[in-house]
Amino acid sequence: SRAFQRRNEEDGEALRLAAGDGLDPGGAAGVLGCPGAAFGVRLHGARRRFAKHLEATGHSPNGRPGRASDPAEETS
Repeated sequence: SRAFQRRNEEDGEALRLAAGDGLDPGGAAGVLGCPGAAFGVRLHGARRRFAKHLEATGHSPNGRPGRASDPAEETS
C-alpha cells in the first residue's frame, strides 16, 4: 500500500542519516527540519521496525543467528 511504502521511505531516511551519514540526532533533525526529540522517536521506531523485518526474513540484526536483541537488554 502507499502508506506502507511511505513508512519504509521515512524509516530508510532516518536510518541513512543516523547510520550512513553518521549524524547525531540533532544534526539529522536539522536536515529534516524537525526537533531533535522528534527525530529520536522516529529513529527508535525505524530501528525497531527494521529489526522486526530482519527477523521475519530469517536474519538477525545483531549479526548472530536467533532472536534479535536490544543492545540495552544485553548483559556482559
